[in-house]
Amino acid sequence: MPRPTLEKLCLSFELNKASPTVQKHEPHYFYHVSIVPLGDTDGSPNSKVKMKPRLIHSGESEISHIHRICVAPSVEQAINACAQDMCFTNELYIYRTSRKISNTYAPYGVFDAPITGERWLMRQTSFELVGKVKFDMYGIRYGSNFTSVNYNNRGGWSSLKSQRLELPRVRKFFRKHGKNIFFNDKNYQINIEQAKNTFNRSLV
Repeated sequence: MPRPTLEKLCLSFELNKASPTVQKHEPHYFYHVSIVPLGDTDGSPNSKVKMKPRLIHSGESEISHIHRICVAPSVEQAINACAQDMCFTNELYIYRTSRKISNTYAPYGVFDAPITGERWLMRQTSFELVGKVKFDMYGIRYGSNFTSVNYNNRGGWSSLKSQRLELPRVRKFFRKHGKNIFFNDKNYQINIEQAKNTFNRSLV
């Protein structure tokens, strides 16, 4: 049976108005990026924080009442999900779950989830700060090396193609510069393996 097109997958996520449903899957780390250090930490390497689900003003009114932690299976996909409110920052803090997780919630009302691999965590979860990357209104950079991130036009069907094409560029950037972005080689290697994983194909 042929796989549905990306557009049909995205439409199914946008039209799905049911309550979030928990799905069991292979144990997997998940990533969350933030423009500020989380919790009481000062952004020091490998600092840990317990994140609680919260309301997120993402522009999708149908899910504005849901307390959640938005995560993705790789840092590249977490950045690929960044929207307009990420434009005016100098640095992104990269957090990863402290342990692998085998139960997450499939999102709904989020049309680009088949690209970003977005999942929701609905309970307090421990995260570890594993890296930082320079980030400005045009994209991500390491030194003079730059990769554009077109987050200004997120959230519409017209941006779907550019968002899909952006992901391989961001992955290439992290493969090349990740050793200088993550705080140690272990964190770098974990993200390499995560990016290879086809976890997001199991979303539907």
